[in-house]
Amino acid sequence: MKHGVCLPTKLRSFKEEETITYLSSKLSHFISWLLYVWIDLYLLCQCLIIQLNSGKVVAVGPGARDRDGKLIPLHVKEGDTVLLPEYGGTEVKLNDKEYHLFREDDILGTLHD
Repeated sequence: MKHGVCLPTKLRSFKEEETITYLSSKLSHFISWLLYVWIDLYLLCQCLIIQLNSGKVVAVGPGARDRDGKLIPLHVKEGDTVLLPEYGGTEVKLNDKEYHLFREDDILGTLHD
């Protein structure tokens, strides 16, 4: 094994210097290509990082009712951190604080530690 690369059996018949030179040049091209790809992927990932719209549930209602009038329990509860859509909800100001009201169907999911 040279430079972390397994030598194929057909290359073992070459001189040791030729084999090392051949593999090291191929290896250096491969490493530079890997670095190029890694840098591109890193920059792409940095551009794709999206700020999550999340919020903390401060209050919930009793829930919805089905056709028979039975109460359907909510899946979220006070204190949950939820993912919210970019648009939607109703903005309400109470005591100089801004709140957003969402239906449970509009909530995208919950975040857990």
